[in-house]
Amino acid sequence: MGISSNILWHQTNARNAKSILMSKKLSYHYCEEQFMDEEGNMFSACFPMVSLFNMPLEQLYDYIKEDGKYGNVIIGFKDEWWKRRGFSPVNYCTKDSTIFKTISSQCNELLGNSNMKDSFKYLTCAYTKIYENDLRKHNYKLYRFYDEQEFRLVPDFDELEKCKLPFISKEKQIKGSDVLGGVPFELSDISIIIVENDKSVKKCSEIIQDVNIPILT
Repeated sequence: MGISSNILWHQTNARNAKSILMSKKLSYHYCEEQFMDEEGNMFSACFPMVSLFNMPLEQLYDYIKEDGKYGNVIIGFKDEWWKRRGFSPVNYCTKDSTIFKTISSQCNELLGNSNMKDSFKYLTCAYTKIYENDLRKHNYKLYRFYDEQEFRLVPDFDELEKCKLPFISKEKQIKGSDVLGGVPFELSDISIIIVENDKSVKKCSEIIQDVNIPILT
């Protein structure tokens, strides 16, 4: 029984999948993460990132049908590509652990001082995710984020400063964040594409028709 895969997956909807395949890049987006203050209250911090996840192929069919909250198309990237680009697994922490409380304190410092240029604190916070918590956007109670086995890539300080964008924010919608660009790839870096229905197959196959990439439903 496989517990992981050499392929990392990016889940999206059919419309965005077409845009991703045409542009040959995964765009950075500010994503919200949960941390905890000294009084035990949860607070949010948003970081720019590209997210992938690790899951055995045989589990993906059930996942896309039962838990398609991020979309009905999953693009699988070869390990040579994501390793070369510098993707790294997320540091999952339980809510009451010492490490989560310490990192949360560092995150609070960063939110309170936007001029603080501390690369170590920024990267530590940006690659940290709570093990399980409520997922309010999709009405999940005590959702286990750990099961997603997420990998991330965040831009460095120089890139953010060049684009005049914050490295941490209380808001997900950052004006001008599209200038960050994204993480480029070639169609040959894709191992497989999994879709929920035939309509999505048509949208993807129009773009990759000259490349030998299997599309499974």
